[in-house]
Amino acid sequence: MANSWVILGFGAYFVMLIGIAIVGARKMRDMSDYVLGGRRLSSFTAALSAGSSTTSAWTMLALPALAFTSGAVEVWVPAGAALGVWLSWTVLAKRLRHYTIEAGNVLTIPEFYEVRFGDTTGALRVMTSAITILFVVFYVSSGLVGGSKLLETIFGIEENTGVVLTFIAVASYTLIGGFMAVSRTDVSQALLMLVS
Repeated sequence: MANSWVILGFGAYFVMLIGIAIVGARKMRDMSDYVLGGRRLSSFTAALSAGSSTTSAWTMLALPALAFTSGAVEVWVPAGAALGVWLSWTVLAKRLRHYTIEAGNVLTIPEFYEVRFGDTTGALRVMTSAITILFVVFYVSSGLVGGSKLLETIFGIEENTGVVLTFIAVASYTLIGGFMAVSRTDVSQALLMLVS
């Protein structure tokens, strides 16, 4: 069970995350600010946010477990992930940014596809939204389970309760501050990982 300093540290960290979200919320003017940070993310914030988001529960918990159970062959998983991230940044990112602005400053990938391919039925938006939701559910679930494992290890909190508490914490700063708040909290988490 955790001592009072650990509890105080967790509490202070959560207050800091909410503070970042509130500061971000005060700077929002429209939906573009909420969903895309007004397209004003600095290179520093983008890099640390991407790194922090990529270094999530699957990297720290699931990947080592996979390597332990399957062996050295799993070295291809992080190699493939690194290649995918590199291709995303070097091939897709600039073109996607250019085309989303050209398509009327669209905010989401499903909306972009709808405009880009002239889908007037909305079927393409529904299909790409469903595919996105399917994969995001699995990714977010792994993060929630990772957070609950941390809470279980440090505080002895039961796993289901830990999932709910992790969800409340992440949803709080995400809903309050939008994408910019998530990016800035990712920066704080990346800096914590770098100095740890």
